[in-house]
Amino acid sequence: MECVETKARLSTTAIAAAFGLRRVIRVRRLRNSPLGTILLETARGRFVVRRLPPRSDHELKRNAQFLVYMRQHGCPVLAPLTDRNGRYWYGLGPVLWSVHPVREWRLRPLDPNHPPHLRALGESMARYHLAGRGYRKSGETRHTPERLTQLWAAIRPLMPSFLARTTRALDEETEYLAWALDLTKLPRGPLLLDMDPQRFCFQGDRLITVLHCDPDCRGPYIFDLAQAVNRLCFSQGSYDPSRFETLVRAYDAFRLLALLEWDVFPNALRFSAARFLIVGLQRVFLDQTESWAAFESRFHPWFERLRILRREVDGRFGTLRNFMATGYEYRRYQRIREIP
Repeated sequence: MECVETKARLSTTAIAAAFGLRRVIRVRRLRNSPLGTILLETARGRFVVRRLPPRSDHELKRNAQFLVYMRQHGCPVLAPLTDRNGRYWYGLGPVLWSVHPVREWRLRPLDPNHPPHLRALGESMARYHLAGRGYRKSGETRHTPERLTQLWAAIRPLMPSFLARTTRALDEETEYLAWALDLTKLPRGPLLLDMDPQRFCFQGDRLITVLHCDPDCRGPYIFDLAQAVNRLCFSQGSYDPSRFETLVRAYDAFRLLALLEWDVFPNALRFSAARFLIVGLQRVFLDQTESWAAFESRFHPWFERLRILRREVDGRFGTLRNFMATGYEYRRYQRIREIP
């Protein structure tokens, strides 16, 4: 035990020295913290040490440069420091570590039932999209109806008979979205996409940190908003119009939704729900990295979302559509007034 503790102290000292963090006052081991594994309290401030996933040097550098760029443009992401050799990571044996300055480490995740949290998320999402417009393009859009159709074609032969209704629904949905969801003219750039509440760290009502941002995650901005609505504005078997309005109004106040985005919003919601189901089924039946028993508890609520969006059952989606229609008409009126 003493050897393990001594080795941990030496590792922490080596990391601090590599990044020029002298006079380490205190070292904390963070348990179950999304920020990282170690907190260093130094004369320069607080720093979180994170263990990096195994990647190539090129990927690590590209991801770090993206985080630095987004931080410089006002996005609350964890931007890494550079070590004495100008790298954004430090290797201890086979393990790579990065160091990030933080002001506060005792944070709590997003609460969808708390309107100020949804408002802060909408504003930060809009700022993220606005900042990402100026970042150099790092790859093609991976989240398209065509790619979803190809993935479903690979999974479909493996679907069991007890999911026959799901198979029919996803057959119809992929065919419909490939025809109806035109992405060619939609504004696009870096996306957050995963709207797990644990990813958004709050101190009170302020969003302090957004975790796990990837420069290769690109697509139409409306996909982010649709994913946030499906993940955070659905409660007890139906959509919550008050949550939806809070989130969308906060986003639209910072980045005005284009006329085409209002028009495609309902289909973007359907794409979001279908994508979650198909990617989950891929893990279960194609990749076999997750069991059906583990995925089933998440499958049923998302399939219910898809049924509501297809208007097979009532789930207060009509109220959301009325809000979208009002936003569409108001934006069209503004556009007419802008034309001399």
